[in-house]
Amino acid sequence: MHEVDPDGNVCHLTGYELPVDAAEPSMDVDLAALLGEDLAGRLQALFDGGPGKDKKITFPAPADKEERTMIHKGIRAAFDGLTSQTIPATPESTAEAPHGTFEVRYPLSKGRQKTENRWPGTRPQYCHFLLYKCNKDTMSAAIIISKLLKVKPMQIMFAGTKDKRGVTVQRVCLRRYTANRLRNLNRDLQGMCLGNFSYGPDPLKLGDLQGNRFAIVLRRVDATAETMTQVSSFTTL
Repeated sequence: MHEVDPDGNVCHLTGYELPVDAAEPSMDVDLAALLGEDLAGRLQALFDGGPGKDKKITFPAPADKEERTMIHKGIRAAFDGLTSQTIPATPESTAEAPHGTFEVRYPLSKGRQKTENRWPGTRPQYCHFLLYKCNKDTMSAAIIISKLLKVKPMQIMFAGTKDKRGVTVQRVCLRRYTANRLRNLNRDLQGMCLGNFSYGPDPLKLGDLQGNRFAIVLRRVDATAETMTQVSSFTTL
């Protein structure tokens, strides 16, 4: 049984290639103009120095929300791996930073910095893929995948549930999990495999499908060739 997506495409698992991330777009954000040459230079030095404990830069956030957004986007585009956040103002910081404080640093992590866990700003939030399974219903398959990823089963999204009996192919997605990490699960899966990876901006919701296409196999049939030809010509809508 193969799921049919809302556009009428029948889902077939055809490969395991990884999607290519979109290139970082050129930003129309001039950090030196927004922040000044000195602060832009400090950010460059932080980036060049690499990850390290307590290595960060803080500076007052501007009042304008759009300007703050431009600064966040500019930092992400110019310095791959640095993260920035706006910390709300407190009574102690109101005088120097009445609109909050920018904090820029490498992501904190236990042990060594794992660059593969960074999520590029140009990559859509959801990894979509096809799930091929045999003798497992959709919820059982989701539980197996969730245990391997150490996430809750509800984080695994799909358009419809498929029965245990039969071989099925359906669309599934997860938020902020790389295609490479999902593909590596195939080494530990039995009666299941994941493929046809892509990134997209939207999650899957129950009902996001046009239907299912079934192929029924008949074995040990005692019938004439003419009868089998007539049966094989039937189409179920």
